[in-house]
Amino acid sequence: MKISNYEQSAKEADKMFYQRWGIFILVIATLVVSTVVSTMVGVFNSLVNNIYSKRKEFAVLRAKGVTFS
Repeated sequence: MKISNYEQSAKEADKMFYQRWGIFILVIATLVVSTVVSTMVGVFNSLVNNIYSKRKEFAVLRAKGVTFS
């Protein structure tokens, strides 16, 4: 059992309060960063898939002898 006066208890409570807020901010920042990164990966993946689908389309048109002018 720990016995302390009001000043020590208030300092310890403030310290714990800031520690909890720090952890909360860290978790929120991690979630935001992971969301942004996953969104960027999704956009890049969509772009790559679009480019590859267009390549297949152009290959078929070239095989049929279609000219682009």
